[in-house]
Amino acid sequence: MEGVTAALAASPPSTIAQPRVIKVGIIDTFSGPPAVFGNDALNGFKLALAEINKEGVLGAKIEFVVRDERFSPEVGLSMSRDLVLQEKVDALVGVINSATALAVSAYAKDQKVPFIVWIAKSEAITGAKGHRYVLRVRSCDHELVLEVHETDQARGHARRADVVAHR
Repeated sequence: MEGVTAALAASPPSTIAQPRVIKVGIIDTFSGPPAVFGNDALNGFKLALAEINKEGVLGAKIEFVVRDERFSPEVGLSMSRDLVLQEKVDALVGVINSATALAVSAYAKDQKVPFIVWIAKSEAITGAKGHRYVLRVRSCDHELVLEVHETDQARGHARRADVVAHR
């Protein structure tokens, strides 16, 4: 057994089958008052990832690196560049700030890197400025208002959501 281990250790890296890893870059606000939302999203991601990595994705495990964009679109864009160019992530995930989401989304489109938006609500993210490399996992503002309106109507409640929904 020691001989096999020594042979593997002496082999060039290209001849040893390395398990594939999917690397995800997470950009969000993890400091200041909005951090409560970023931290909750990150904790949910970690819980889901623990389950996903039990079997992997097509044989690959997922790992992640985190960056705090401090609720700043400029910092978020800079962080996304670092994650793609330096960390070599396969995908970007985050943010709570819609302005940051729009900036990162444009960069992701240019780099052809998938960007999964988990909280930011602007309709433009997947609407007017949407593209094939961006998707969201939650509804945008307009969809949320429509959901509230439909629920209120079903319950016979006041129509306060109507005022917001009609622009």
